[in-house]
Amino acid sequence: MRLWEALEYPKAIRQLRSAVLPEFCMALKQHMHACNAPPEAFSAVELTIALHRVFHTPYEVLLFEREALALPHRLLTGQQLGFLPPSQANALPQLHAFFEKSHGPMALAHALQLVKERKLSKHPGKVVVVLEERRPVYKESFEVLSQAGAANLPWVLLLARTNMATATEAFLPRHALAAFWGSLGFMLWPTLEGTHMEKLEEVLRQAKAAHKAVVLHLKL
Repeated sequence: MRLWEALEYPKAIRQLRSAVLPEFCMALKQHMHACNAPPEAFSAVELTIALHRVFHTPYEVLLFEREALALPHRLLTGQQLGFLPPSQANALPQLHAFFEKSHGPMALAHALQLVKERKLSKHPGKVVVVLEERRPVYKESFEVLSQAGAANLPWVLLLARTNMATATEAFLPRHALAAFWGSLGFMLWPTLEGTHMEKLEEVLRQAKAAHKAVVLHLKL
């Protein structure tokens, strides 16, 4: 039995040595492949593990706008089938995407509500929301982000650029992203590679310590 097959998730992820993480990521991807996970979900594995090594769920909240990107998180937190070795995963039914108020298109609005409630109750735990790169420019998301004081609240927004964009949803230039967020009072942090776990953890820890909104741009 490999080390992680007997661990309690997700808190045990923080106990793994850095040297073990690449093999752990590969094992999770093998499990997801055995469960017929959608291609986009694989791009979020390293990011999800880095998030769980920095933020302590459920004390701190992780939300995902794209259901496919939420799949590694669901597996590690037992919200679907749980993280099993691929040999056992083959016997499980195929995963089915589903939505709730904390995921899907309303994730951003739900995140803002949570962070406001936590600020009023002096709850120090962070609220983190993973968004598809273009989501903030859509009307419903823009209305959330343009609310008074949103840029001064202590939440963490991750803009995920995947290789699944279509011709009608072209990637946004970095300067256009920075200008958009700047017009709302947010500062866009440097772009990160979503597979570079050591650097991801370092920057996520800085974001966790920040006292106002942090916007990170990720290439998954």
